[in-house]
Amino acid sequence: MLLEIGTEEVPAEWLKDIATQLKDKICALLKSYEISYDDYELFYTPRRIAVIIKNVATEQNDKYVEITGPPKEVAITNDNDWSEAAIGFAKAQSIPVKELKFKLKGKKEVVSCEKLVKGSKTQSILKSNLSLLISKIEFPKSMVWEITEDRRQISERFRFVRPIRWVVALFGETIIPFEMAGIKAGSEISTS
Repeated sequence: MLLEIGTEEVPAEWLKDIATQLKDKICALLKSYEISYDDYELFYTPRRIAVIIKNVATEQNDKYVEITGPPKEVAITNDNDWSEAAIGFAKAQSIPVKELKFKLKGKKEVVSCEKLVKGSKTQSILKSNLSLLISKIEFPKSMVWEITEDRRQISERFRFVRPIRWVVALFGETIIPFEMAGIKAGSEISTS
């Protein structure tokens, strides 16, 4: 995975910290979604900050999660059958009623089941989170500017160390499609 942010010139003494924050935030995001990766590399010059994360898994692992439902006294009828509440819980979890079990939760027994949760694609997770992640980088001093599009004023204001000129975001050879500060991520740097 490659993320490169091209900017107007940034003071040299700030670059390492900015690149490190960017790497730390990406790695924390991957860890929070249980997406494995191996190593990273940082690159920075006064006009670009880049992070490469190596051997990033293409998706989260599938996993079983335990889901709890109504308490036992609500889940069982007087005839010792499953109640409407238990049947509704099973239906909501898309499992047969016979797979329901009881589990002690706190001081009460509750209905529970295990459900397979399919892992999300890494690219989708990155697409949804990179803009916010980048906006949380802290700087000794930053600039805030209005984002304009085709000379029309947009009410969005963006804060960053310097105005952003391009964003390269690749997962393998595929572009991670997201937008920040009015700039769409792509696979090439801007020469403007």
